[in-house]
Amino acid sequence: MFHRNPTTLFIPYRLFLLAAVLFSANGCSTEIRTDAPSASIDPAAPQKVQRIDAGIILSGRDNYVCFPADAVGIRHDARIVGIKTSCDCVQIAPILTVADGATSSLAFDLFFPADPEWRGRRSMRIECEATYADGETSPFEILCVCTSVADDSEAP
Repeated sequence: MFHRNPTTLFIPYRLFLLAAVLFSANGCSTEIRTDAPSASIDPAAPQKVQRIDAGIILSGRDNYVCFPADAVGIRHDARIVGIKTSCDCVQIAPILTVADGATSSLAFDLFFPADPEWRGRRSMRIECEATYADGETSPFEILCVCTSVADDSEAP
């Protein structure tokens, strides 16, 4: 009869728990799901969540991305008083940009601070919710690929 050593079962279980804690603590989803509603968005308000692709984020460097608010369904003249995100890996600030030299347009400035300790590559989905001055909210999502640079000394 085959007899297992309890220690050999315990170690993989502990590694699984450690991985689950590390990946759930940051609040970022590493898979893109279009069939499930967001837990941070009120399900009573039926809205189609707009998404924007922020491209590739290099984990060992500070990254900035800016996009017009209307790209995620928010009016260019809206007054945003707050933005919540599901992940502390990004900071989002509403800013006004010059549209045609005379008028301004709302945009979102994203800052991904450097994390030199992180290595690898993963797709991420960050859930966001903008709050208007009147208290209404508008959900949107940021998609990106987070990766580390193989070797900075070989960069062109």
